Amino acid sequence: MHRISLQPSSYNRTGGLLWISTYVGVHDPALQRWRLAHPQLVGGAADYDLVCAHPLGYASGRANGYVYGDVPDGDIDLAELAERVARLQRFVTMVRESVLPWFAEASDPDSIVGSRTGDCTSNPVALLEWLAFHGRRDLVHRYAERYRARHPGTEQRWADGVAAAHAGHPCPHGGDTIAQVAWSAATLS
Repeated sequence: MHRISLQPSSYNRTGGLLWISTYVGVHDPALQRWRLAHPQLVGGAADYDLVCAHPLGYASGRANGYVYGDVPDGDIDLAELAERVARLQRFVTMVRESVLPWFAEASDPDSIVGSRTGDCTSNPVALLEWLAFHGRRDLVHRYAERYRARHPGTEQRWADGVAAAHAGHPCPHGGDTIAQVAWSAATLS
């Protein structure tokens, strides 16, 4: 299931600011059922269906095979009445030309592991679980190694996560994504 979420700013005011933040996500209800059936393999709460998500701006543009875009590129500023239609048309074009291909990439295990989509996901553990759910343990290892390579200087935290998995401990919590990814990679591969 593909989702584009729109969230108005809490600072929006009549006659003033009218700002909308946007997010994209891939969800899979079958993954949620798998998580609930395999809690020993799940790095966090099992009762959710998220595969991959991040600000839409990261998926906002593509040219010549290269991906570009940052968080603000996906936000919509509708404060100026004279600019609203043009800005909404640009947003629809961006969804058609960039976000729909992002959904295709984010929904394919072979594509996501080496992509910016996988690099920017807000929950890399969810992505690892989805790969395992699809029986792609080879990609669990590949994605985990790519993730680890993008975070130099975290070798000890990585080792701690792997050690926790090998000792049969639950996934480390407390916001240490490196240790959580390491635990999940060791548990799932």
